[in-house]
Amino acid sequence: MDDLLRYAEAVHSAPLRIAAVAHKALIQQAQGRSHAAQTTIADALALAEPRGFFRTFVDLSAPMAALLDRYLQQIDASPLAARITAAIETLPAADAAKPQPDGRATFAVGGAAVPAFVEAPIVEPLTEREMDVLDGLAKRLSNKEIAEELAISPHTIKRHTTSIYGKLGVSGRRQAVRRAMAAGLVLSS
Repeated sequence: MDDLLRYAEAVHSAPLRIAAVAHKALIQQAQGRSHAAQTTIADALALAEPRGFFRTFVDLSAPMAALLDRYLQQIDASPLAARITAAIETLPAADAAKPQPDGRATFAVGGAAVPAFVEAPIVEPLTEREMDVLDGLAKRLSNKEIAEELAISPHTIKRHTTSIYGKLGVSGRRQAVRRAMAAGLVLSS
């Protein structure tokens, strides 16, 4: 797991770094190291919370739900607990309390019913700069506006958007934003 974390940091991939830390927490929990798991899940949530990257936790199924529930109970009255719960509830399929046609089970995280097994649609992680550009796309900014906000050239923005489209398997701005929202990479615009 440490190798994956080092790789995520080397390629500046926030989603991959969050996934590595979240997996580490699950491993610690499985080893019976509950206190270490709670500390590690707090670290993973601290990485995820600023950008709303909570989809990783949903994708990790019921064991993560149990770990998150314990953590949220510990910080129950905090604003962070409320933000985490609200963010998880807004994820696509988080309202799937009814039985799924394919027979998937659901579990509860902070009061939200979440499918127990969710396919992760993004294979290659986006870089932090690509995430910044994606945030601009979600805000419906033009390439020029994104370039001004990030202090880089519009040509560089175009290269980043082309890379984003390839990684998300889409062909346009709106498709990229919809796909990113479905994957939990950006919040609703």
